[in-house]
Amino acid sequence: MPALLLACTLLLAACAAPAPPEGLPPGRSDGPPVAPRADRAAEAGLSADQARRLADLGVPIAVPTLPEGWTLTDFDAGVFEEGSFRYPHYTLHYRHTGGACFALDAASEGLGDVFITEPPHVREVDVPGLAAYGPALLGWAEEGEDGEARMQTEWFGADGLALGLVSRPDDGCRRLAPGDAASLLGGLRYLDPDDDVLALGPMQWMDLSDPPIGEMGNGPTPEATAAQAFAMTEGEGRFVTTTETLRRRDAHAVVLVTNTNVPDDSIRDERVRVVLVPGDEGWLVTEAGRQVRCREGRGHTDWGAAPCL
Repeated sequence: MPALLLACTLLLAACAAPAPPEGLPPGRSDGPPVAPRADRAAEAGLSADQARRLADLGVPIAVPTLPEGWTLTDFDAGVFEEGSFRYPHYTLHYRHTGGACFALDAASEGLGDVFITEPPHVREVDVPGLAAYGPALLGWAEEGEDGEARMQTEWFGADGLALGLVSRPDDGCRRLAPGDAASLLGGLRYLDPDDDVLALGPMQWMDLSDPPIGEMGNGPTPEATAAQAFAMTEGEGRFVTTTETLRRRDAHAVVLVTNTNVPDDSIRDERVRVVLVPGDEGWLVTEAGRQVRCREGRGHTDWGAAPCL
């Protein structure tokens, strides 16, 4: 697993949870609506200055879509720098008029396991507005059960930042109900509408420690580095490779490498979503996710993370 991101790999069955109360948005099955960044900031309880500070982190920023009654009570954002590398982070704390509280954490270093011990209840929650390697895993314990009283997710996300939602009963706060937490997760979206192109649907996480990815050199551009790592080479079949830059910032880029007509009995096409950052001698791959389309009769024919038959 990449050093900068803890991928969610637990495969757990969804647990039944109460339906969200009136006023909370349902989990969406399609992408987030496009709106100006100022509107998205306001709907996340952010001031113009706070939205600018988040944008200045130089990476895709995820924010909630809040129903009425929620207020941002604490805000923190910054970048830890080590040599030429930047490690952005931010935390948004919210409180509801009814007494419930939650925090959205985003970090690119210093991550550890969240579910040190498996909580009594775990629920899978789709986060369609963001790029991810699968659903977010939400865990909690009810009153009287073994386990921590707080509710929290495993780290999730695929943009160089690991995201986590946590809600705990302290400082006069009430813990979120499972349905409320699931609705808030389902309403997460990018602060910048131009980042919506990054949400391709669930992807299969790729281990960068395996050759040849782990042995590749730095490239002069994000596109060159991504193609060097994931484009098919000559002699592997009658395939076509295309490289598309989905988003590029000064210190962060997302490139899509697509190989069509691959030489495989079950896989027809594959595409790899590559996240890159600049290093001392060129651009570096920090994480990657894969989707495939299967040949007729061998599985799904639309892009997806599930393996072909």
